[in-house]
Amino acid sequence: MGIPLVYEGEDVNEQSLSSLGIAHSVVVTDSELPFIRSGSVPVLKIHGTLTRPDTIVVTDRDYYDLFSVQPGIASVLNGYFATKTLLFLGYGLNDPDFKRLYYTLGRHFGPLQRRAYAVQLRPAATAVSVWHEQRLDVIDRDAKDFAAELARATGLPS
Repeated sequence: MGIPLVYEGEDVNEQSLSSLGIAHSVVVTDSELPFIRSGSVPVLKIHGTLTRPDTIVVTDRDYYDLFSVQPGIASVLNGYFATKTLLFLGYGLNDPDFKRLYYTLGRHFGPLQRRAYAVQLRPAATAVSVWHEQRLDVIDRDAKDFAAELARATGLPS
């Protein structure tokens, strides 16, 4: 299985993966977890998708209930935090919901938490410094450009 992508946004990243020939499995709800294909990059759309309005996470209550409504995804994310290097795409580093997600999932591991990465164009230097201390390194790139660079670096078709 490739690097799990956890992202907020619509299909730009999926289109990038497809155009680069990178096999991926999109997961929006718990019921889709059994269909993650072996060897594919799991794309977890934990805030839902516009093409399925009933899955969209919008209100404060939606955010607070996220892991109780989707316990399978919460379990998978906990497992990824323990065993994988995570790549976050499309999240604002100052977004309180991203902070809650990252701290909720990572708090169990303390100093043993694996380093994670977030791709964000022109992040603030203070945010980069603060997140580095939290074991999250920020990559200053456009998400689509980053995907193309990643494909070239790994020898995938671009």
